Amino acid sequence: FRANLASYLLQINFSLEKKLRLFWGAIGLHSDSGPFIGVHVRRGDSCMHGTMSNFKPQCKTFSAYREAIEIIAHKYNVRNVFLATDDPDVMEEARQMVRESNGTLHLLTSPLDRSVFKSDWFLEFRMKYGFVNKQVVSESVLMDLFTLSRSNFFVGTFVSQLSRLAWELASSRANLPIPFVSVDYPWCFHFMEKREVPGFGLRNC
Repeated sequence: FRANLASYLLQINFSLEKKLRLFWGAIGLHSDSGPFIGVHVRRGDSCMHGTMSNFKPQCKTFSAYREAIEIIAHKYNVRNVFLATDDPDVMEEARQMVRESNGTLHLLTSPLDRSVFKSDWFLEFRMKYGFVNKQVVSESVLMDLFTLSRSNFFVGTFVSQLSRLAWELASSRANLPIPFVSVDYPWCFHFMEKREVPGFGLRNC
């Protein structure tokens, strides 16, 4: 129900669809590209939330995502990987993963310079005071979200609202829950309510 509701509320208008098609063409994602793994690696100010919080998990290293990607790629015989991240270091680690895969993996990424997101300041404050362009940030989030929503498999972090939303949209589009790996929380749906999260105790999801 949540997945279908999210899909209904986040319908793409003509203007955004045009931008998305240009974006997909630029990264090499076409209708005949075959299935792909959507990967969301949240860094930046999110890691500060984990450090400062007494209930949010710490950011995972890329090795945790890499292990999940390689398991899914091998199990389902899928080659293409779309990576959405705000960290240029993660992007480089992903490229290294592809180089070491001996051609079994192919990486699709946004051409946006992700270093704009790398800061010790919370992103909301940086946008408020004009240190980053609000439109660039907003459009990059939408490009990542709706590309992840087309994925056939998903690797992310369910402590992140964007990861959960991307998985919901992809599952609604497929009419079934798509295979996924969350490197921190299991699937949970009680947004901003303190309830039991298996293995973590009472948490705000």
